[in-house]
Amino acid sequence: MVIIGALEKPPDPVIKRIDPLNGYQVVNEMNYNDFFSDKLGGQVNAETMNGALINTIIPLVHPDTGQDVHLVTTWTTHPNVKYPEEDFFGYAYFMVRYPDGSYDWGCVSVPDDIVNGVALQGIRTIAQSPWEPDTYYFGGYAKTTVALGDTNSDTAWIYKATIKDNKRPIVPTIIGPESGKIGEEYSYVIASTDPNDDSVYYFIDWGDGETEDWIGPFASGEDIVINHTWTKKGRYDLYVMAKDTNDAGSYWSQIEFTLSKSKPFNFEYTIFPPLFVEFWSIIVDKIKDLFV
Repeated sequence: MVIIGALEKPPDPVIKRIDPLNGYQVVNEMNYNDFFSDKLGGQVNAETMNGALINTIIPLVHPDTGQDVHLVTTWTTHPNVKYPEEDFFGYAYFMVRYPDGSYDWGCVSVPDDIVNGVALQGIRTIAQSPWEPDTYYFGGYAKTTVALGDTNSDTAWIYKATIKDNKRPIVPTIIGPESGKIGEEYSYVIASTDPNDDSVYYFIDWGDGETEDWIGPFASGEDIVINHTWTKKGRYDLYVMAKDTNDAGSYWSQIEFTLSKSKPFNFEYTIFPPLFVEFWSIIVDKIKDLFV
């Protein structure tokens, strides 16, 4: 068990971890300003404060992996939000902390539910519903901009979210040859079914250093033909994994492929007619007589 806490920007938008079992060592676990700038493709909170771990963190079981994770509040604005004048951006962000100290992220997106000129900035509180265990409430802050003639108003808002019971795709099937020759192209049919009927992507490791990185999307259960040519003799393990549109990955499927030598050379030969054979035989006999 560790203790985590956050600083604001300014001065430093980081989450710090304190480890009681390691002499209360303090380390920077993550810089959440850099984290969201990378995820959103630009500098977040360029002209405003930035915060995280506001109030408390909420434990829950990850619906895809079964891990014990925590929901983390943040005060983060999209890179395209520029103060004091802007068009509205109805987005606010939160993070998911994993046991190893890594993070994922999510957003509350409500552009149709707020008036033009209002931007959601921060999620201050996350609370589990006392009546519905899979339901959580996100409460936070909205800022009315100069577009509405007011730069200082605070608005409380609460949105309800229900955890989707997302199931990982089943292990992909692989149908195709298990042996062949160098330099020839071989085809395989792969398919995976998603229990939620989500579209699926495939990662293919050909076993020779070459990969296909998340090709797709394809319909759940659709047969996909993939092709490959191996160039060296040996045994190769072909691995395939599927993931759905929620990034829930299947377990690996595997097939072994053995590669033998390439095709044998085709030697050209000539069948001589009988007359030529008889003539050649006479010449050989004459040569022999010279040495008798």
